[in-house]
Amino acid sequence: MSDTSSLEKALETVNKLIDRLQARPSKSPAMASSGDGHEGAAALREDAPRPSGASTPTKLNADAPSFVPQAQTLAQVAAASPSGGLTVLKPATSDAPAIVGPPVPPGGVSDKAHADPSTHVHPAGTPDPSAEPGPSSSLSPGDEQNFSKAWLQVGRVTEIEDHPNSEKLIVVKVEIAPGEMRQVVAGLKKHVKKEDLLLKLVVLILNLKPAKLGGVASEAMILAGEGPLAAGTDEKDDQRKVKVLEPAVSSSIGDRVFLEGGVPSDSPDKKLSSKVWEKMVPLLTIRGGHAHFAGKPLVTSSGPVFVEELPDGSTIH
Repeated sequence: MSDTSSLEKALETVNKLIDRLQARPSKSPAMASSGDGHEGAAALREDAPRPSGASTPTKLNADAPSFVPQAQTLAQVAAASPSGGLTVLKPATSDAPAIVGPPVPPGGVSDKAHADPSTHVHPAGTPDPSAEPGPSSSLSPGDEQNFSKAWLQVGRVTEIEDHPNSEKLIVVKVEIAPGEMRQVVAGLKKHVKKEDLLLKLVVLILNLKPAKLGGVASEAMILAGEGPLAAGTDEKDDQRKVKVLEPAVSSSIGDRVFLEGGVPSDSPDKKLSSKVWEKMVPLLTIRGGHAHFAGKPLVTSSGPVFVEELPDGSTIH
């Protein structure tokens, strides 16, 4: 009889303990930051009513989870979006939630002709750690000062004619600003087809001293890249591959060309000294399909200046 009484007391104690545990409220992880940048309150029990005025995290898309706990790892965030509706831009840490965004198209940048081939992009939008860094800039203060004296600008070729006195030269009309034209005599006849150059955006240097080439006035220079001499060919054969520099496709007539990370010079020389230009030319080269000056990329406000189909180290003039 005493054993039965003890068992009943023990069962009663266990039942009370179970009731006490069931009555204790459950806790959920803290929610990620809300859309306005403030931390969300800790989640209430699922069966408890939400307080009046409490905000609901905004979904990024129909397939995305409504919130991302701060403690989630990169793998957990990716698993939370099986349809690929989210791209992890920054993994979660103990101090901040994961940052997610819209998906990146396969292959990253779609315009391969103007994408920087030295930058490899993962689908998550971060640089590929396995990609080798490009060559560092060797720009000196003196080089930068010389570059600031040159006036480089985008123009569009509107007319092309054969030079009357030369088999190597062409006479080109270029619009450098709305309604403003310059005549350029260029040694491109054997290297560039007229139909490929007509209506093309090009990069010019505008403040060289005007000159007469074969008796025809030239008021600017179209910059072009020149590849190395092919093996087994003679310098006199003129068989080097030549390609004109092209600004980013969204550039416009009149856009200035400057060094990446800087701004267009506000005080280029009215007439650039030939001695300054002679110092600049050896520093104009091609790397990774883009034009550089002393290792620094040339750009417009729309993106890099590129040169197709020429190897690294090709010269520009």
